[in-house]
Amino acid sequence: MVLGALTYPLSAQKIGGQGAVTLAGTLTRDGGVRGAHVVETNVSPPEARAILEKEALKNFTQWRADAGPREQPIQVTFKFVIDDSIPLGLGGVSRTELALPGQVVIRQRVH
Repeated sequence: MVLGALTYPLSAQKIGGQGAVTLAGTLTRDGGVRGAHVVETNVSPPEARAILEKEALKNFTQWRADAGPREQPIQVTFKFVIDDSIPLGLGGVSRTELALPGQVVIRQRVH
């Protein structure tokens, strides 16, 4: 599975936006994602909802998997978490955890 670049939008960070966005779509026979749409969103504050949905959809539609014999449904939850326990240093201030195909967690240090 190849994913697009995972980022925590700066505009969401600035307003303390975090939460989960669940998406669904179809994994096509050629390995792409078709028909991606939001199934559920649990984000606060409400102003961050559209920002985080847009970022999750952008990433999800860039996924590429090995070709398969048939199309199949796929659902994934992107969790955006502000985590100030991430140490500053060479590794940057962002961490991504993958539990594919069902979950992607993006942790971002803000302070």
